[in-house]
Amino acid sequence: MALLARIAKEQHRSVLAVTHDPRTLSYADRVIRIEDGRIVGEERRPEGLSYPFTIEMGGRIIGNIGYRWDAKDRAANIGYIVGEKFRRQGIATEAARAITDHAFAALKAERVWATVIEGNRGSLKVLRNCGMRLEGVLRKHTVHRGRRVDLEHYSVLRSEWKGRRKR
Repeated sequence: MALLARIAKEQHRSVLAVTHDPRTLSYADRVIRIEDGRIVGEERRPEGLSYPFTIEMGGRIIGNIGYRWDAKDRAANIGYIVGEKFRRQGIATEAARAITDHAFAALKAERVWATVIEGNRGSLKVLRNCGMRLEGVLRKHTVHRGRRVDLEHYSVLRSEWKGRRKR
């Protein structure tokens, strides 16, 4: 079982070491660096994402997850990264479910959503396993590694989440 915890200052280098392998970064929306002992994001999109929680397993940082909260619309945009050695074990799904549950229970979100760049099948599976459904595709919406790619939008609504929680 994975544990979610706030990222402490002394963990910054560990987070970067796990999450900044070339394959993971091929799908990243931003680049993160350490500046004056804190994590700083270089935004590639104006709205960006924040990753305030580590994903830990056996006392070791294996990834990070978080959300960007929109209080006006009561919506949370989630994002996550899991180190390559820890993928395909259900860890990202477990963490994404936990952060989705938190957004609905603690923040009273009406909607939790995420985007996936075309070709990122692992992330697509995570979102579907969290009860998210495809809302639509923004065709050739973003430039990724020098080429235009589709951006898929997924979401789960409060009413759907409540139904899933009862099962």
